[in-house]
Amino acid sequence: GTDLFSARVLTTNGKVTAAQHRCMADAAEKFGNGNLLYTTRLSVEIQGIPYDKIEEFQKLRKFRDFF
Repeated sequence: GTDLFSARVLTTNGKVTAAQHRCMADAAEKFGNGNLLYTTRLSVEIQGIPYDKIEEFQKLRKFRDFF
């Protein structure tokens, strides 16, 4: 197993604004491994989030109108 997780960000038909992209990139660098993965289902994954950072990440998401 692994202690690293991914968070999936649902987009509106794959459309992401520049501000939303910057926020996801900041979250990927702060909480994950710095990578964003765009899926075939038009969502975005923030990869490599350690288990001990999940709660902090979830709190950040509450203040983002596009998560």
